[in-house]
Amino acid sequence: MIEHIVPKRELLAKIVEETEMLAEQPEFDGRTSVGFLLAGGEPELVAGLLESLALW
Repeated sequence: MIEHIVPKRELLAKIVEETEMLAEQPEFDGRTSVGFLLAGGEPELVAGLLESLALW
């Protein structure tokens, strides 16, 4: 499993960095994905963004 190769903290940092979790998104009213979730936004919308990035 990858968890044994890459510590979870490093893996999470890589995911955040590569998925633009900290970039403002127009579909989230100009908020970042993190800010959108903290404001009570629907997790399914953020999951959809992440899923679409996986298709690249």
